[in-house]
Amino acid sequence: MKVALRMIISAAIPFWLLFFTFAFAKPYQAVREGANIRLDSTTFSESIGNLSKGEIVEVDQQRHDWYRIILPEKVSCWVAADYIKKTDDGLGEITATRLNIRSQNSLEGIIIGSVQRGDRVAVKKERGDWVEISCYPYAKGWVHKNLLKELDQEQSLAYLVNASLTQLPLASEKERKNIQESLVRKGRAVVPIIEERIQNLNQPAILTVIEVFSRLGKKNPELIDYYFNQITFDFLPKSTAYLDVLENIILEDSPKIPFYYLAQKGRLSRPAMQKSYDYLKEKYEKQKTPESETIKQQSYPATSN
Repeated sequence: MKVALRMIISAAIPFWLLFFTFAFAKPYQAVREGANIRLDSTTFSESIGNLSKGEIVEVDQQRHDWYRIILPEKVSCWVAADYIKKTDDGLGEITATRLNIRSQNSLEGIIIGSVQRGDRVAVKKERGDWVEISCYPYAKGWVHKNLLKELDQEQSLAYLVNASLTQLPLASEKERKNIQESLVRKGRAVVPIIEERIQNLNQPAILTVIEVFSRLGKKNPELIDYYFNQITFDFLPKSTAYLDVLENIILEDSPKIPFYYLAQKGRLSRPAMQKSYDYLKEKYEKQKTPESETIKQQSYPATSN
């Protein structure tokens, strides 16, 4: 009787409650020390790692009582060395159409994910015919839902933004575009989180951040004063990046000076930065009060030494 009742209840549950893929990965936290990460959504499936209590992982799918997670960095991920080449920036680029990620450096290793031609990954070490890589976000595993809890909104946002920033230096052009769109969708709350990390990002990542901040500033004009306040007239990436952001917002389709690029090439002086800052500030103040006297026509300050 109990079995029959269970079958009736199961049949009444909509399919999407049994198998559900999230539109975007959500961060969850392990609530028990040593929680097993399994190859499939069953306790009979082989364990491919463990989570520490409090460890945060991303969940992208639910199947019955199981969550599929993106494997954390500590899980070993190996690919065949013949199908990965070193890039000039020290990363590994996949050359095979599709390459399996395994849990060990042999064909006996369990397949836990895959990468495709053009994917870029961090290389940890080489061993014989195999290379250990950072497999985030390409390898997946399963954890029982009772062993995970969803983060609150503030914690979730901070984790996802930092995960995106961690991926930016490794990302291809297409992946950077996707990360950019994801950050813009999260709204103005991402700005102070990114601000804390901006000094440690590489050039392609900072260019992505400039575009994100510019788009957010256009949608949220109250951010403009915040951007002005971040400029300290040094040659650090942060200050020159904010000048680029303000140009994109205030000058819109007018010709612009690539401050961040010029600073990286050593062709930007402190006085030139100050001149440009003053010009942008005056232009902005006039835009805020359009009924006042129109800003006098002047050429945009020169910036090179």
